[in-house]
Amino acid sequence: MRSISAILPLQVCFCVFALGFSPAFAQGVDDCINAQSIVGEGTWSVDTTSAVTDGPADACGQSSDIHNDVWFRWTANATEDHLISTCPGADFDTVIAIYDGGGCPAAGLIVCNDDSCGLQSQVMISAVAGTDYLVRVGGWSPANSGMATMEVEAIVTLPNDDCSAPIALSGYGIFNTDTSMASTEGPSNGCGQGGQIHNDLWFAWTAPLTEDAELSTCGASWDTTVAIYDGLACPVGAPLACNDDSCSIQTRVAFPAVAGNAYLLRIGGWNSSASGILDFTLDTSSNVGCSTPPVGPDVIIGDLPSVHNYGGLGGIGAYSLATTACNVGDSTMNWSGSNALHPVIGANLYRVEGGRIEQLGLSWLKHGFASATGTYCCTCINPGSSQIMGIGCSDPYGATTNGAQPSLGPRSEIDPWTGVFPYPFTSQGQSGDVLFKRLQVPNSDLDPSSHADAAYVLEGQYVTPDDSIAGNQHNNVSWTHASVGGFSNGSFDLAVVGETRQVQPAVFAWQEVDPLVRIESAAPAGDGMFLVASRAYDNGNGTWRYEYAVYNQISARAAGSFAVPIQPGAAVTAAGFKDVEHHSGEVWDGTDWSYSASFESVQWNTLDHSVSPLANAIRWGTLYNFTLTVDVAPVDGMIELGLFVPGAEDSLAIGAVVPGVAGFGERICSPAAANSVGQSAAIFALGSPLASDNDLTLLTLGMATNQFGYCLASQSGAFIPNPGGSAGNLCLGNPIARFVSQVQNSGGSGSFSVVVDLTSIPSTPVHAVVAGETWYYQTWYRDSVLGIPTSNFSDGIRIAFQ
Repeated sequence: MRSISAILPLQVCFCVFALGFSPAFAQGVDDCINAQSIVGEGTWSVDTTSAVTDGPADACGQSSDIHNDVWFRWTANATEDHLISTCPGADFDTVIAIYDGGGCPAAGLIVCNDDSCGLQSQVMISAVAGTDYLVRVGGWSPANSGMATMEVEAIVTLPNDDCSAPIALSGYGIFNTDTSMASTEGPSNGCGQGGQIHNDLWFAWTAPLTEDAELSTCGASWDTTVAIYDGLACPVGAPLACNDDSCSIQTRVAFPAVAGNAYLLRIGGWNSSASGILDFTLDTSSNVGCSTPPVGPDVIIGDLPSVHNYGGLGGIGAYSLATTACNVGDSTMNWSGSNALHPVIGANLYRVEGGRIEQLGLSWLKHGFASATGTYCCTCINPGSSQIMGIGCSDPYGATTNGAQPSLGPRSEIDPWTGVFPYPFTSQGQSGDVLFKRLQVPNSDLDPSSHADAAYVLEGQYVTPDDSIAGNQHNNVSWTHASVGGFSNGSFDLAVVGETRQVQPAVFAWQEVDPLVRIESAAPAGDGMFLVASRAYDNGNGTWRYEYAVYNQISARAAGSFAVPIQPGAAVTAAGFKDVEHHSGEVWDGTDWSYSASFESVQWNTLDHSVSPLANAIRWGTLYNFTLTVDVAPVDGMIELGLFVPGAEDSLAIGAVVPGVAGFGERICSPAAANSVGQSAAIFALGSPLASDNDLTLLTLGMATNQFGYCLASQSGAFIPNPGGSAGNLCLGNPIARFVSQVQNSGGSGSFSVVVDLTSIPSTPVHAVVAGETWYYQTWYRDSVLGIPTSNFSDGIRIAFQ
């Protein structure tokens, strides 16, 4: 009888008690009907040297037979599991079979075994006390016969071999157990062979502290596997953590523990032959998942390791990008390939050249199907299922996997803010030519002979519902540099160069090349993020080139217009637009945006959503370019990005470099007091600061609408608040010249201009401006406060005439 102590502190040993230490005399009988009787536990001699084969061919030797067999009639003296084996020793290749003891010829085969311990045999039978069983011992083939020792021993069932009766542990320490006689009892949701943990034992551990805990079997001599379950109920779902190999073929698994909470610890082997004695350690862990993880699941791209070149067709090359995703959050996320609870993966290519970044191409979306348990970003807590991405785990998808056409779907079906999409998705399972659905780039955009100084950038993006539910969808983009190689098979070769810039859109590659690039972000309420990158370059001829790159990272509302403010007198001499081509039957239109200019701004527009919901808006994962040439230097200002899909907000004001004031002079008393329409009026000097040119126009903007007003002038400045009950501030000192003969009306735009004759300033007496004089100008206009008529003033401008 073998009695196994299931656990405990290291100093407690395991003991094996064998009831019979030398073989009793018994050699077996050559025919079933006269089988030799044996009772209980013990060891007996077996001699098959002169035996013939007389049993049925229903066993597990050669040709389903047991050759040269002898028979025993064994009576069990206890109701429990028994082992019957020739493992103590034999000089031939043995086979053992157990039959119901009801009669001969033997019927009702219960169990049979050939090789369990070398060429010897061992079977386990759940015996009932007082019941007879026929034991048949022989050779695997007709050539196998000889002498053997047969042992029968009772097995005391391990108390913690069932998840419903775990042995209680508490605190940290080193513990000892033996899984040699354990059965495989737990569910197939672990991380051993076939998802099972074999020969498993169960322990109930109460956490002493709220901290990261670790269970280690690193000192074991056999292939261990461990799973941790939250709570003490026999598990049905996936484990909290699971690991097979962390220290060679042994195990180290970390998990977040809460003081006072109980956890089921499941310790076993990777396969059915892995079991034995081991010490295991429970201790604090230095690292579980990622340090300071955000709440909830959070997928990022940890690495963009390679790109695959498929060749080209019709002057366009086809590519796909490898991605390694990481869950840096504190919760698992779904990664199911059979429903809509999985990520989609997109790829883009950009070029930085000539002071701008342009998107050259994009792919359709790879639909994820399973997740691995890598450790690229953090320590991985194995979730026990490939349909779940574990805490801290990484998952590599090779470039050809991400370029497999049947699993690529359109971008237009994805809500990038929520991660929601229909399943099955459009064109699921469909393949096509070499370009179909893949990252497509015109060869002309990669040709080194035309783009010798260009820098190329690859970008990957993940969108998934779980990420969005947790509010962690703003960091799902990463990029890396790429190089262009030779031309073959209809396309230029692309290769990844350097490290991946994690959680950063590719537009930052422009800023990496040119640190003066300004990048700002904004998002409408309840929707995803846009980024606007801007830069102004001095052309050296009195004009400036303004470059804008607008990137929609995850906005479902998209962008349908882009406006840049233009100050009075500024001349726009050139304007340009560039988008990126959708392809492979994507439903979005590709018509270029229209351009228009007004008194206050220049603007590009696509068709309105009410007219064309599939118009060429700036959709998620795309970057559009807008460029201007203007004859004024840049200042910091705001652009207006119009939202395409209707919602609470019509547009976003986003910081950017914009054309400055076209005039001259120094502003004073700015800003002016707000007026009845909530604006501060501003005066501008246009023309020439040379007195001899006699070229001065005073332009005033931001006045109350449809009000009369006129300009003022003085050779000194001052500050007089609310003169004569005015709502504004007078910024001129006495004496003051009033251009009352040039009274103007602000009209619906709240603006007017006055041409000043510098040879006849309406002072007393009339004055002619000469070089070296300094003059101050301001505008007075009618206004009202709470419906009561009053007046107001613009700010002022100081001009030193030359």
